[in-house]
Amino acid sequence: MQGMRLRVEYIKKIPSKMSFYVNTSILLFWLGINYHPILFLLKKIQTRLDVLLIFSLLLITFGYLFLCLRIATAPKIARLPLLLFCISAIFSLLNTVTIEIPQFQLMFLFLGIYAWLGLQVSAWSQWQRHLNIAILLSFILPFYLDFSSGLGFLLRLLTAQFIEQTLHNLGIYAISSYDVIITENAIAHIDIPCSGLKSLWVGSAFFLAALVILKVRINWGTLGRYLLVIGLLLSANTFRVLILTLLTTVYSMHTIAKMLHVPLGILGFSVSLVIGWLLLLYAPKTNNILVESPILVSPILVKPKFWLISLFSLFLGQLSILIASKNPLSQQINKVAVLPPAAMQTSILPLTPGEKRYFARGLTTIAQKWRFNWKFMKGSMLIVHSQDFNMFHAPELCMVANGILVDSMQTMSMGSNSFRLLSLNQGTATGIYWLQSANFVTDDFGVRYWQYIFNKDKDWRMIVVILQIPYPPDKLIITDLINCIRASFINNITDKQ
Repeated sequence: MQGMRLRVEYIKKIPSKMSFYVNTSILLFWLGINYHPILFLLKKIQTRLDVLLIFSLLLITFGYLFLCLRIATAPKIARLPLLLFCISAIFSLLNTVTIEIPQFQLMFLFLGIYAWLGLQVSAWSQWQRHLNIAILLSFILPFYLDFSSGLGFLLRLLTAQFIEQTLHNLGIYAISSYDVIITENAIAHIDIPCSGLKSLWVGSAFFLAALVILKVRINWGTLGRYLLVIGLLLSANTFRVLILTLLTTVYSMHTIAKMLHVPLGILGFSVSLVIGWLLLLYAPKTNNILVESPILVSPILVKPKFWLISLFSLFLGQLSILIASKNPLSQQINKVAVLPPAAMQTSILPLTPGEKRYFARGLTTIAQKWRFNWKFMKGSMLIVHSQDFNMFHAPELCMVANGILVDSMQTMSMGSNSFRLLSLNQGTATGIYWLQSANFVTDDFGVRYWQYIFNKDKDWRMIVVILQIPYPPDKLIITDLINCIRASFINNITDKQ
């Protein structure tokens, strides 16, 4: 009865003098600063019928809720949805100033909208009951639109470097992180249980769905259990790659490695999810009173002054960043900037269907490929110019996918610059690639990620060359070729900036 009395008192406060306008402006402000992810969503809706159907249903549901809603004007508001709103705004701001991955922005947009619904007293009882489902949908839907975010290859780089260090600690110094990546891709097609980022995504979706099914309360303990499951998934994937690397590179047991590739991936993935399910079985469940009669449970009320100042400060911070930066959806890259050096005799080489599909996803990405003659050498060259975070993929992985055998890789240094040399098709051909901005020339994707996120160095080219000459090549010849190609780009990049 005391809970009912609190609830009634709370409802009576609705007609008070507080901020219908403030509450409405919160939603409008939030939608305004998320202009780019909304455009990203609209673009996907235009190209995919399934996305149009899903979001039409969601829009109808939200429209119905909005019609049934009474926008709160009470002097106090519920703490939990306001906290969720602030967390969404903080991480949205961090994503804006660092990676700018549209899927993350869309996820925070959805969470913010659901948090706003929780601020309205007429939606409170249903809001708390369906919080788990809202988090699940907010997590799943953005990556359903477009899974590729550029983080998958970064995760594989970190895994390969960790395995390299582990093998060095065991006294095996001949294996580099380059060898680990080649080994992983040469063994078999990588499916969901065997790919690091996809297994994390599916595992996270499984964990969130289990929260809904088991009616587990979201608290710090739940977060700890989730982080433990993520750690298990990462450990399982790392252990799989370590075993495959040892079997192939150290013991030359290629057949056994191919046989164990899929079973190891499925076993590690399955065991991690089973442990996650068991952890949630013994987690605190949602209060039975809440499930049977949500109206008996009142929200924890707070005076919104400090919280609203914080929330609008986050809004203004993100808005100022968006105004100061260019709209990534309207950025255009000059196609002349990716033309090959004039000193080369070139003819256009069409992109493969897979390359067209991959590079078409980039908002600011242009890719072109040529066949060339230079001095006494023949070869092909791919140049990718992009300001997107996720559009530079390791060329050795694409070569393996296209049937080009990558035997080995090594880094070649020229002063402070580094380039990647590859032995291809049992040493009958030579590959070379590097990443180039106005300030850096490197073969290390980790350096490029670091510069993109923390130094906002976003305008990059990736140059990939395959030469029809035996490996190892004459270093002077390679140096001349690199200098010829670089000279035609560095001035254009500097002028553009």
